[in-house]
Order: sequence, then C-alpha cells, then structure tokens
Amino acid sequence: MPIVDFCRQTISSSKKFFRNLNLFKPPAGSDQNEDEQQRRVNTVITRIYLVLLTCLLIYLGLFIHSDVKEITEKRVNPYKEELDSFLSDAECPCSRISLLHGEFISLKSSLHQICSSDFVLDRWIKAIYSGSNVTYFNLNDFRTFGSAQFQALAGFCNQSNSYLQQNIDSFENSTFISPELLPRSVFQEEINSTITQFQQTVPEAFAAQLELVLQQHIRCTNTE
Repeated sequence: MPIVDFCRQTISSSKKFFRNLNLFKPPAGSDQNEDEQQRRVNTVITRIYLVLLTCLLIYLGLFIHSDVKEITEKRVNPYKEELDSFLSDAECPCSRISLLHGEFISLKSSLHQICSSDFVLDRWIKAIYSGSNVTYFNLNDFRTFGSAQFQALAGFCNQSNSYLQQNIDSFENSTFISPELLPRSVFQEEINSTITQFQQTVPEAFAAQLELVLQQHIRCTNTE
C-alpha cells in the first residue's frame, strides 16, 4: 500500500473513531439502554470533555514549565533577588564571618617584558663575557661592563618577582571579615577597593626598600 493511501486511511479511521467516541455510554452488561438520541448527546459531551481536558493539560504544562524556570533562575544566584528586595537596614547574620581572600580572588603578577626576555638569561650574560680578560679591553668596550649590568638587571627582575609573589601569597592568606551578608554591589565595591589599595601599596613599598638599600650603599661608599 502506498504511503499516501496509508496516511489517508489512517486519518479517515481517526476521524471516524473520534466522531463516534462515547465515553459516557452505559457499561456493558448493565440494564440501561442507550437510544440514538442519547448516544448523540453522550458523544457531544465526550467531545466537550476531551477539549476541556486538553486545555487543562496544556495549562498545567505551561504552569509547571514557568515554575521550574523560576526555581532554576533562583538556584543560579540563590540570594541575589531576595537580598535585593530587603530593606537597606535589614540584617542577615552569617554562620561564617570570615573568608580568606584566596578563596574567591586570584592575583597574578605582570613584570616588564624585559624580565622575560633573553637579556636576563645566563646564556646571554655568559655570551657577553665569554671568559675573556676584560683588562685588555677599552673602557668604552661594552664587554667590560655589559655582563655586570645584565647581571644586575636579572637580579632586579628576580627580586621584583619574588617580592610580588610574597605579597600576593600574603594577600590571599589575609582574611575578609563580614558578620552579615552583604549586597552584591557593596561586596564588589569593597573587593575592588581592596585590590586597588594592594596594587598601589606594593610598588610603593618595594620602591621604598630599594631607596633604603641605595642610601645605605651611598653612605657606605662615602664612609670608605
């Protein structure tokens, strides 16, 4: 049988089935008889019942879908909408009032690109010196002072990286304390302020240490 004829036959059979469907006919074996008029009435009632049932199922499906979507959105950020709806003087004590900054903040240091170049590598410094006796070089020859300068540069880069990493570790091990649950905007503002302060104080402290070392070196040189 061709597919087209099969589909037509199926549609025709379905129409005939629903046209004659009667859910309210007397049960088989009962004493009640159903005449033609009663059968038509029961058929109409069946159609109305199926239409109402279909509408109810569609409504319930849409309602459940909307409810699940709302619950899912709340689970993504379970306290944001509720917290934003609180009054400004609302209090919500926390069961844990302190967190390490490293639990929710990750910092990485970024030095000048020369500190990651070949100019601070041992092979470059050794290539400049190459074991030659610099006493035979002219004072203006780059080889007489180049090795020492790049050694100093490499030491400065290593010291800077070590100092930054120590301060980052110290920052991540420091504690953020709040006895109450903070609104998202307030929390973000405090964290941004803390990071900005860290970015400002670390270079200033490192520069102060270098200045102190320089002053001590100058003092020792003048004493000699």
